Formats: sequence, structure tokens, C-alpha cells
Amino acid sequence: MAMGDIHDCIDRIMILFGLIDEYLSVPRYILFTGDFGEDVSTLKFLGEILEKRSIIGISTYGNHEPEIIRKIHRSQNIECIYGIKIIPLGKTYEVGDIKILSIGGNRGSGKKWSHWRDHEILEIIRQQKNQKIDIVLAHEMPFGLADRCRGNKNCGQIALRELIEKLEPRIYLGGHLHTHPSVTKYKETYIVKVGGISNRGYLKNKSFFATLEISNTIKIESYCVDIEKREISLVLKEQ
Repeated sequence: MAMGDIHDCIDRIMILFGLIDEYLSVPRYILFTGDFGEDVSTLKFLGEILEKRSIIGISTYGNHEPEIIRKIHRSQNIECIYGIKIIPLGKTYEVGDIKILSIGGNRGSGKKWSHWRDHEILEIIRQQKNQKIDIVLAHEMPFGLADRCRGNKNCGQIALRELIEKLEPRIYLGGHLHTHPSVTKYKETYIVKVGGISNRGYLKNKSFFATLEISNTIKIESYCVDIEKREISLVLKEQ
């Protein structure tokens, strides 16, 4: 399962997991695309939810995180926070025979949030060029691939498009845009915009997440949770 852009919306997480418990199979793993929010209690609450269900949490990070995660960005060490494995920018983490590459933070500069520059992505490409990458777990989207926002504008990043071109992962997971989920296939890579737990405007009462099945084949399903009606529905399916 994959989700992200929680932004401290604990109430939505409670509703979402209540519906998952009732209507779907509880996943073994959840991959988070970042932006938990700035309150560390969100991580603690989420960790308790995962522990109760014996779910393993694996995460990159976004540009809106508590200081405890921003320290990981600076230290470049994989750490476990309230049971959730946080993977720094450019580091890999293996789950069985699945290798996950983290592209944490967003493109930019400054010290307040966790950012990356294009040259850092190019260095990651160089380091990982001959490695097998199954999943890129990112916060931002690649340019021109499942990155529509604000109408028909492409809001992804060119450097991340190059990362897909050169590393050819099986799946690329991202978020950040707070728009409707999207899945596209580029060459042999499935690019998944997960959608957010926290949204605004016409999506303010909606939360999104995706389920993934990875073996010799790949199956991806995106779900919408109607927060007011407390209903869950399938909105996308790719296999």
C-alpha cells in the first residue's frame, strides 16, 4: 500500500484505517511518499496504528516534516521513528528481493525544509546506474509523467524524469501535488501519483491511497475515501 501528504490530518487517518479494516485486506507494508506534517505526534500516532495491525511502514520524506525527520535528511542515516523506517535522499532499502530508492524532499534551496538540487539527483543516478531498482519512493513527480496540476500544467521535475530514463525502475511512487491520483506507464516503468490524504478545493473532502502487488507482474489500484460520507471507492486500476 502507498499513501502520503498527511499534513497532520490524524482525523482522516483514523477514518481511512477504519475503512481499510472493514473493506480491504490489511497490507503487510505501507510506503509513504512524505509530508507527514510538522507535529511529531502525527508520526507517533501513525506508528501506533501500524503496530496494532502488524504493518511495516517505510517512508521517504517531503518538504513539510518535523525536525526529527529533517535531521535524517542532514545525517543521511536510515532511522526507525515510531516503527517507521525513514530512508534519506539517495539511499536504498531492501524488503526481501525488492529494492527501494528514496528521493526525499523537494527541488529547492534553503534551510527550513528538506530540499534537493538537480546536481544531487544526477549524482544519485551515477551511483545507482548499474543497480536493480524496483521502486523509487519519492515526494515529487517527474516532469510530464502523471504530474498534472492546476489544470493542464505539468508540475513535475526534469531531473526526476532523467532518473527514470537512466535507472528504469519498475515503479515510481510520488505525491506532493495534492491532485487526483494518476498512473501512467513510460517504457517499462509504472509512474504513480498517489494523491494525498490532505487535500484542498474541490478535493477537500477526499483522501487517496494506492495498493500495489509486485511479483513477476505488477498490479496497481488507487482508492478514494470520501471523508464526509465515510465511503471508499476504487478510482483507478492498472495491471
